[in-house]
Amino acid sequence: MEPALNSVSPAVCSIGKVLADSSYYSAKAVANVEDGGAGPTAYAATKRHPHGRYIRQLEQHADPPAPPNEAPAGEIMAHRLNTEAGKALYGLRKQTVEPAFAKRETDLAALKSDRLL
Repeated sequence: MEPALNSVSPAVCSIGKVLADSSYYSAKAVANVEDGGAGPTAYAATKRHPHGRYIRQLEQHADPPAPPNEAPAGEIMAHRLNTEAGKALYGLRKQTVEPAFAKRETDLAALKSDRLL
C-alpha cells in the first residue's frame, strides 16, 4: 500500500481513506500507512471472501461492538470493515477501478467466442 500512496503527490490531493483488497493487507502495511493516526485510514480485507451472499448477510444489523484497544490488528480491521460505514466504503471499490477489468474480461470472452465461430 505504501508505494502506491507515496506515488500520489500532495499537490494533487490529500488522501483520507485507503481501500485495498486482501492481497495488500498486512498489519505492518496498515500501521505504516496509518502512521499512528497521522496518515489515512485503511480499509483492507484481511482474507478473501467468496462471491455471493446469504440472506442473513443482506439483512440490516447493528454495528458489531468495537474490539478492545489491545486486540490484534487483523481483528480491528475486520471490525472496521463489518461496520455499515466500512461496508459502504469498501463497496466503492466495485465502481471505480474494477469495472475496467470486468470490461476487459468481457472483451476477451467476445474475442474468444469470435474465434470459435
